Amino acid sequence: EPMASLTTLLSSSDGISDSLEVESKPLGFSFRAIWNYRDYMLGFFIFVLVIALVILSLPEHNKYDQLIKLSMLAQSKELVDSWNNAGIEWNNKYGLTQTLELLDVASVWLDCYPESIITKSDTTVIQGLSQQKFWENLNKIGIQVMHTNPIRKSGGYNPGTKNFTPSTDGGYDRISYSVAPEFGTDEQYKTMVQKAKKFDCLIAADIVPGHTGTGPDWVLSLMNHPDYKYLYHMVEIIEEDWDLLPFTDGKDTINLKPDVVEKLKEKGYIVGEVETSIFFADNEKDSNWSVTDEVLGVDGIVRRWVYLHVFKSGQPSLNWLHASFRAHQLLTGDILKSIFDLGAKIVRFDANSVLGVEKRDSGLAWNNKHPLSQVVTDQLAMFVRKVGGWSFEENMEAAPKDLKLNKNKGTDLSYDFITRAGFVYASISGDTSLLNLELEMLLLEELDPKMLIHSLQNHDSLFVIDPHLVEDQNYMYKGSLQSGQKIIDEVVENTDAISTELDFRTPGYYPLSTTFGTIFAARSGYISSKTSENFNKTKDLMLMASSFNIFLPGVFQISAWDLLGCLALDQDDPNIQELIGEADYRWLNRGGFNLMDSSVNGTGVTGVSKASTLFGDLVTQLDDEHSFVSNLKELLDIRKRYRIATSGLYAIMTNKFSFINTNVSCKNSVLSVLLQLPDLTNEYFMTIYNFGDEECKFEVSFDMFEGKSLELRDVQIEKTIDHLYDHILPYGFNLFHITVT
Repeated sequence: EPMASLTTLLSSSDGISDSLEVESKPLGFSFRAIWNYRDYMLGFFIFVLVIALVILSLPEHNKYDQLIKLSMLAQSKELVDSWNNAGIEWNNKYGLTQTLELLDVASVWLDCYPESIITKSDTTVIQGLSQQKFWENLNKIGIQVMHTNPIRKSGGYNPGTKNFTPSTDGGYDRISYSVAPEFGTDEQYKTMVQKAKKFDCLIAADIVPGHTGTGPDWVLSLMNHPDYKYLYHMVEIIEEDWDLLPFTDGKDTINLKPDVVEKLKEKGYIVGEVETSIFFADNEKDSNWSVTDEVLGVDGIVRRWVYLHVFKSGQPSLNWLHASFRAHQLLTGDILKSIFDLGAKIVRFDANSVLGVEKRDSGLAWNNKHPLSQVVTDQLAMFVRKVGGWSFEENMEAAPKDLKLNKNKGTDLSYDFITRAGFVYASISGDTSLLNLELEMLLLEELDPKMLIHSLQNHDSLFVIDPHLVEDQNYMYKGSLQSGQKIIDEVVENTDAISTELDFRTPGYYPLSTTFGTIFAARSGYISSKTSENFNKTKDLMLMASSFNIFLPGVFQISAWDLLGCLALDQDDPNIQELIGEADYRWLNRGGFNLMDSSVNGTGVTGVSKASTLFGDLVTQLDDEHSFVSNLKELLDIRKRYRIATSGLYAIMTNKFSFINTNVSCKNSVLSVLLQLPDLTNEYFMTIYNFGDEECKFEVSFDMFEGKSLELRDVQIEKTIDHLYDHILPYGFNLFHITVT
């Protein structure tokens, strides 16, 4: 700005002699004036320099702010604060399981896999699941819970492009608590919850305790960010040992060969190979360990990491026993998001049996059924109850004695992997011998089946190898003592032969990435000859299989694929080749569908092709009293009327049958279960099933009720009968109410 007089300014300045004479020039140049401002200018320069240095240093700390905001650990802290501020922490009991409380309100579930849902172009998946008509139809059928499966953002994050990458495991590689945009929004999810509530239905969600995807939390951990260190089971390899590691050839990570894993174990870096082997495929997954490319850390140091992934390379395993307890923070935040924020009432724990990892003196590292897995499961289950929900687990490895041991403190329910292999094998072969053995084991171990979820199809492949048979232990099987290994060998051999002959065998780590619709349509002959007779046989098989699960105590779960009678996709389907990826053939049994309108075409959000169906959509089936769904509805009405969900398993009646048929197959195809109805010491519910292809004639002994009289009532026709029927048709089932006096 113009200066009025330099003389005036100088005369008032400190350190300038009053006798100094300076000519007054209103706008002139004066070196002395500039000299007079030297202190001010120096101060200003220093100020600017400090600000510049601060700004230059900020990126090292703050350039990751956006990435941190996207991370689940950061979201977890916000959710914890919101929950604490709500003042509801101590409102719910949580120390013991609440199985009966859950069964009283919701014992019939629908499994609805979101990645396979096909919607109209202007409707998101969640909006489709929020429609009034949809819930009206589920309510008519008798469904009380819809399990949405994983529906949150999953996959990975590329910090270079700042783009998210798709899921590598059908949604089971979570990277955010928020609903994935391909399915909808958080607000749409909350609307779905409220819509379900109007029909007295609940929503079940998922958490994945064992691993995450390669999202922001993973990226920050790789960068050695101090707030994300120790979250994963990973170790830095010092540069002197990089010659042990393979080049990644431009990839972010590459799987390690077994010999490299062994060398790293010998050097003390890792625990070595672990027991669990899933998704193994030559040159794709040769071990459970992978190595990263060079990663620049937040501290400016370049590192390479080796990390554990029990599943796929894009699913790094969480470190559940570290002083930082960051895995606990991440999962409790996920639970709060599911129940406290989104409004789900039930949470599924995915693959929770492989959470611990421990080095052994020799051989493979211990991770299967490690005690830490149960400890973590118990803690998470209690926290779910503390927040006001229930939980169930996918723990295939848990034997009856394991489930019994933890029935009071762990999850409120568990998937029925006790009878699963036998049920699948009976559905394929018509032979109930393994299923009968498994039911006898339930009784022998005194495991209450009320804590189990009995289901048909789900998103995984089917299996026939019972994980609880001990190879060198003898079992009573088909009238003689046989080793567990001999039973397994027979079941696998027969399954391979039948599935090959009927053309529904599939590759992969399980031999059966198929659907029950496919199995039954193949058994009935409908796939090769589409006659009405063969169609009815297929429907009868599906009803009989459903009936077996419906009339067991606990939860009955049916999938959308079962309701529609979906067939497996063709192995050469071009839409699923990329999805199959690392030998993941489960996409063959995950065909696309629309429950409400079978005329809607297209693909699921992952691009999975639409499956062919046997029975049609729900609207069509509910209008037809002879349809599969209408028949299913009648069975569920019976289940509710007799309170089967909370009944007790009293006896396996199969060994009480004397068969009149000369054909020995009936001895292996008929199965019978006797339940004791709740709160009634003298009333029972008896079921008889024929999984085989021939009519069977028999006599039944009720020697456990010797000296007492029996009143028999045919439940299906609601009529008292003089005596128990002495025959059962192929694929048939009989239901009886028995009063003992």
